[in-house]
Amino acid sequence: MKKILSNSFFIFATLISFTALCTAFTLILFIINRGILVDETNINIFEIILRTSFVFIGSFLSGFVAFFIYYLNNRKESLDKDEEQEKFLKKINSEYSNNVDIIKSIYEAIGHVPSEKVFELITEENGPIKELVIIHYSKLDLTFYTAFCKELSIQVYSENSDQWNKVIRIRKYLDLLLNTVTDKSNAVALIDEVKSNISSL
Repeated sequence: MKKILSNSFFIFATLISFTALCTAFTLILFIINRGILVDETNINIFEIILRTSFVFIGSFLSGFVAFFIYYLNNRKESLDKDEEQEKFLKKINSEYSNNVDIIKSIYEAIGHVPSEKVFELITEENGPIKELVIIHYSKLDLTFYTAFCKELSIQVYSENSDQWNKVIRIRKYLDLLLNTVTDKSNAVALIDEVKSNISSL
């Protein structure tokens, strides 16, 4: 959208400049032709028109070149920003895919086990399921998301935020289960939330 507006502005400004130039020439010729300010007997009208033409053309070309350089610089900055944003997005999505694989490994262990039983397994001291969940939880990484999500445009972020936020929620729920929540009913509710979010990835 910004690129379209930028191109439209450039075309519009060019047309305005040409229109202003033509209008100025027409006005000068009209004044001279009517003899309003110029006495043809004492002044070489052709010489005036020629000199005036060079002045106007030179001024117009100088302004046009300056504007064109500004437009090109603006365009380059926009392209560089888009390219940088694309790199950030690839890194975040790569991190997201890796996190999804890790989370699905957790789901393979607990997904088909009743939530009450899962609670017992993850509270069992030195139990294999608890250790598996802890190991996989420790592998979840949000480094790129934390570092680069603020660099994305609102549109790009809104298009991807739903899937990213699911991983963030799952990680938060696992952290609560492993480190904070001890009440069984609350833990079971969290386990249900974890399963629900994983199944929707």
